[in-house]
Amino acid sequence: MKSTRRSVISGVAALTASFGWPAASETSAQIRVLFIGNSFIIEHDVPSMFADIARQAGHTIVVDMIADGGASLSDVLADRAASDVVYTHDPDLIVLQDYSTVALYPDRAERSHAALRAFCNLSVRRILFATWPRAEGHKLYRREGMPSTPAEMMERVERHYTARVCPDLAGHASAQVAPVGRAWMLGTGLPLHRGDGYHASRTGAWLSALVLARTAGLAPDRPEPPYGVKSPGTLIRIAQQIVP
Repeated sequence: MKSTRRSVISGVAALTASFGWPAASETSAQIRVLFIGNSFIIEHDVPSMFADIARQAGHTIVVDMIADGGASLSDVLADRAASDVVYTHDPDLIVLQDYSTVALYPDRAERSHAALRAFCNLSVRRILFATWPRAEGHKLYRREGMPSTPAEMMERVERHYTARVCPDLAGHASAQVAPVGRAWMLGTGLPLHRGDGYHASRTGAWLSALVLARTAGLAPDRPEPPYGVKSPGTLIRIAQQIVP
């Protein structure tokens, strides 16, 4: 697996003991954020969208990415060059996004949880990116043993990320689940998927970045979206409802 890294500068804040982020006027520290995932964060550059949202709230962010199309978290840990970056990067926040269907297969779910447990050794705040489901009518829903609807897929994926795979990874202050899939379920009728019913459109990617930024406590109340995002007011209301 090859890894890619990108850096983006945007606004100002620092991590507090309770993982809140003070206003820009209170600190000049940068926040280093490391995204680990695959095409779900590569396409439309979700880390850059996240950084832009945080900049609008007055924060300074350095965002890096380790990602490859089709990669899982276990792939990252198996790749020596990529795993070395993870353990030497020293981020303030790490966003973990596993392959979108690992929750649906027992053997893959077990490997995913093993990979998540490996991140327990990092003394860093973690956000788990609970990915969106396939679009209604996608061929996945016709396969034996698979969920039959987007709502069922969202529930299974979210349960996977909320499982207590190590003492402090889920249900604890040092790790949070960003309910991206749950937000997508409120966007019925919006063009969140690309034509393949699998990947995100620009609109879906920005909603995902907004949910992640709100989970991190780095989003303003009314962020301005980038060009090409549809129905931003509705997306903002969805994100506010999902992550108050």
